Amino acid sequence: MRRAIRYLGYAAAGLAFWIPSILLHAIRKHDFGGSRLDSIAVLVLPAVSSFLVLAFLCHKDQGLSRRGTIRLWMLLGIWMLGPLCMTLGATFTGGGFSQPHAWPMLVLGIPLFVPLTFMMSAYDGTLLTLAGVTIWFILASVFSFVRRRVAQPVTPKPDS
Repeated sequence: MRRAIRYLGYAAAGLAFWIPSILLHAIRKHDFGGSRLDSIAVLVLPAVSSFLVLAFLCHKDQGLSRRGTIRLWMLLGIWMLGPLCMTLGATFTGGGFSQPHAWPMLVLGIPLFVPLTFMMSAYDGTLLTLAGVTIWFILASVFSFVRRRVAQPVTPKPDS
């Protein structure tokens, strides 16, 4: 049970990717996208915050979970929470939850989180960052699992 709760916590840490975008939309409101700094911030801040939270989790839970496992659960959280967080960010500019159809669309979109996150991130401006973080987390996880597998000594089986 503790492991399941810990893994859900890793998935919830995927919020770290979306919080900078939500805050940027909340601060800039209708002016979002009018400046190059908005584009740079929406490209850089989600990745930086994700890597900082990942480093914190890997340091905090050292020995409890593999880094690759933490990365994959956090990546699942990033993708699953994407539609909710982008809808929340769009609320500040008159879209999202300020529209009457937001809740039914969100409920319908829960099982379709992969295409919705992909599509919505293109409009949100986080598509390039989402792709980069996704590729990095997957490759780093695979490398972590392979490295750990290679590092384990192979014990010969006794002949019977």
